[in-house]
Amino acid sequence: SDTGDGEEMSIYTKRGDRGITDMAHAGNISKSDDRIRLMGEVDELNSHIELVKSMLRQSEILQLLERIQKNLDLIAAGVSKPYDRDCKVSEKETAVLEAETDKLEALCEKPVPEKLTGRSRLAAEIDIARTVARRTERCLAQVSVKFGADTESKRFLNRLSDYLYILA
Repeated sequence: SDTGDGEEMSIYTKRGDRGITDMAHAGNISKSDDRIRLMGEVDELNSHIELVKSMLRQSEILQLLERIQKNLDLIAAGVSKPYDRDCKVSEKETAVLEAETDKLEALCEKPVPEKLTGRSRLAAEIDIARTVARRTERCLAQVSVKFGADTESKRFLNRLSDYLYILA
């Protein structure tokens, strides 16, 4: 990339070599900070969802997964800018996730099995995304205790793991 004055910028800044990183409105913070960990969890979850998307063909599910990823990006942005209303997940997004979960659950055998059996590679990949969503949810809960967090973000992550379970 270009700095604007004709000089090329390097991909590495070397600030992280000292175990610190920048975060909007917080300046330099330790990479061991719970907020940085949460941002990493969201990034990993997004990567797993991207892998799942690469294996799917159903446009309706692909569109929902892309919508989910936009909400995950909001959650990560909310960590950096906790007082920015534009970085909050809306109740509507959680309601959409609940409706899609209900729709898929109606198609499942009854009772819905408590444990997934890995019937296919795709189901296994979705289940990995679910477990990462659960970990991300726990990490958000920890950040919430120390720094505060958007209540709807917590609800959204909780519903996301339910959705991914039913999708698998």
